[in-house]
Amino acid sequence: MTSRILITVFFYAITASNVSAQIFKLPDADSLSGNYFGVSVAVDGNLAVVGATGVRSCGVNSGAAFVYERGTDQTWTLQQTLIPRDCREDHFFGKAVSISDSTIVVTSYRTFVKKPVSNGVYIFEKRSGEWEQVQRISDPKEGQTGPFASCVAVDGNRLLVTSLGDSSEDIHGSGFIFYRNRVNFWDRESEIQYDGSTKNGLYGSSCDLDGDRLVISASSYSPDKPGSISVYHRNDQSTNWNRVFETDGIRDFFMPVDLEGDLLVVGESKAGRSQSGRVRIFAFNGNKWKQEAMLRPSVPYEFGAFGSGVAISNKRILVVGFDEQLDLNINVDRVVYVFERPDKDWIQKQILDVGNTAFGSSIALNDNIALIGQSSNNEPGQGFIILFNRP
Repeated sequence: MTSRILITVFFYAITASNVSAQIFKLPDADSLSGNYFGVSVAVDGNLAVVGATGVRSCGVNSGAAFVYERGTDQTWTLQQTLIPRDCREDHFFGKAVSISDSTIVVTSYRTFVKKPVSNGVYIFEKRSGEWEQVQRISDPKEGQTGPFASCVAVDGNRLLVTSLGDSSEDIHGSGFIFYRNRVNFWDRESEIQYDGSTKNGLYGSSCDLDGDRLVISASSYSPDKPGSISVYHRNDQSTNWNRVFETDGIRDFFMPVDLEGDLLVVGESKAGRSQSGRVRIFAFNGNKWKQEAMLRPSVPYEFGAFGSGVAISNKRILVVGFDEQLDLNINVDRVVYVFERPDKDWIQKQILDVGNTAFGSSIALNDNIALIGQSSNNEPGQGFIILFNRP
């Protein structure tokens, strides 16, 4: 049975006997409307990072990233605001964020048509109690493979950064892998050059990295041109990544993905009957990847965008989608669906709901902790920490 958790934003925390989650609203870091606080989120243990591309750190749309930490009393407090050394107007710093252990990665990202822009990937590490920028990574190909820093994912000593291809067949997109060497500097280790056609989507739109496996998507760019995903494995002691799996026909203009071990979750928000959306789950059986399951909401809605955000961790999957309320004929509310797998099958267990169409702008899940962003142009952004009971 699915329970609906209505999150009242006036309270810092909510608990109820009939639900299996606690909800904490992060302290406001910036109160201006249109700050896009929550456009990107990442969580790892006691650390949470929220990107805000509209914050005026040093000019309009210069951006910032906010670091929160959970204390021994289980409350989350703002520890530091990250701003790049080369902060400038229209930098859009905070477009994407990622955390692994003691490393935070933040991107500044803009698209371009002909003249490349100087997107960058910023590495922060904690030193003497403060997070410091230790490196800025620029586009190794200077725009030849598309806008750099479209997606970023860090795991241990490896970092995956993609550039986004376009529909002209001239710019195909790429995946760049960086490795942290013994002197704590990130060097480019290898490049994954897309050898497919744009008929399979715009390569580099989303990505994820988990150990010796990574996934890069090529998203749809028109209703009649569905996208694809490619999975790569790295052999021990090798810097070469080999594509071991590709599947096409996935209908999503952004195509969110999340990879955990032998499981890959792919959102497909434009698929299904009346474009209600769905989520595909792929599993690696030791020899090959194959589709294992498909998720849909218990009550699908026309143009419901189910699958517009996905996250997986520890037998739990979060999915962003619209949820019709009050018998209206339009989608008025965006929610986060919670699926769990107590045994073999994935079961919808809860719906997280704050009654706001911007809720679920971004999501992250690490073990039993989720971070959900609420980002829009009309009001200040919000961030919500969800603490689940272990499945």
